[in-house]
Amino acid sequence: MVRTNMELSEITDNVACLGMYDLENASYSEEIEKIIKNKLGFDWLSKGDSVFLKVSSNSGNPHPAVTSPIAIGIMVKILKEAGAGDILIGDQAGVQHVRLTKNERKSSTKEILSKNGISTSVSNSKSKLYCFDDFGWNSYFAPRLDFPNHWKNELFVPDILKTVDHIIYLPRLSSHCISGYSSGLKIAVGFLRDDSRLSLHRDGEYFHEKIAELSLIPDIRSKLRCVITIADKALLHFGPDMGKIHALGKVMVIASNNIVQHDYLSAAILNKFNNTYGSFFKYAPKLHFPMSISWNNYLVKSTWGKAERKRTSSISAFALNDLMQNHPSISHYCKLSNYHPSKIDIHVDKNFNEEFKVYLSKFGNSVFNII
Repeated sequence: MVRTNMELSEITDNVACLGMYDLENASYSEEIEKIIKNKLGFDWLSKGDSVFLKVSSNSGNPHPAVTSPIAIGIMVKILKEAGAGDILIGDQAGVQHVRLTKNERKSSTKEILSKNGISTSVSNSKSKLYCFDDFGWNSYFAPRLDFPNHWKNELFVPDILKTVDHIIYLPRLSSHCISGYSSGLKIAVGFLRDDSRLSLHRDGEYFHEKIAELSLIPDIRSKLRCVITIADKALLHFGPDMGKIHALGKVMVIASNNIVQHDYLSAAILNKFNNTYGSFFKYAPKLHFPMSISWNNYLVKSTWGKAERKRTSSISAFALNDLMQNHPSISHYCKLSNYHPSKIDIHVDKNFNEEFKVYLSKFGNSVFNII
């Protein structure tokens, strides 16, 4: 039986947290540190351990198109105070912006990070930048998958996953025109080598399932400790690089030791925002999610060519407002990890109004229990 970070069968209370903190308050970062330390804890961290913070940096566009630089500074500080050794911040940008193939390289993730603000945050925090494409085509390995999967021996991920002690995902709060939303499960796509990214998009009929399987790679699932979104903006009605930017006015924190709880809560919040605020598209507000097949076909053709486009199967769109079992990546992850929660306890702080809490309490057949 596949188990995941912190052994999902043992996850009970105090692991899913939703907070909102005032940017104008000089101590807001301390408040965020408190919720992460007190609710999640760092019992898994021994002095000197290395930690890889996986960020989302698909493009050179600033947050919310990428992980908030605020998140990096806060998490590095917390980890250093807890005794961490090397702290690596890394990703490989999307294929629309960076390509590393067997024979050539176009642009670089390091260049992308210098544009979106993440590089500056890494430098200020005195952590280390680790861009997968800097280490070449042969710096990836084919992981041994010990569960039924859809990858057909086309999966390659960075060697660093074998040597780092711990992994933390730092996603953003964003819609995504192909995957529906971009959060914890989706962030793992950044680990993929170019040929594996082709496999993901070409096999559209298993696109959502293949995304879920990434975080179950043994070298990831045995080291993934928590998933934490720290965001002061959300990207709505399209994504991953552009869309309607919704300024939250404060800093939102979605934190959990459990990727399922984190992602389903993120999906619920995005659904609320998408339905509340106007579309990025003035004349065709519904152009994004139902068109996921077309967007994926366009990406494959423009990136890998017409021949691969002809081999591409169709992706199924889904609704963010639906039950957990109808979110294909989340439900597939649940199936493989044998984790099927009937209730998810969420610690929601006082800065959320009653209307928002009522919405969450009714979402997904009332799966969220607001504490």
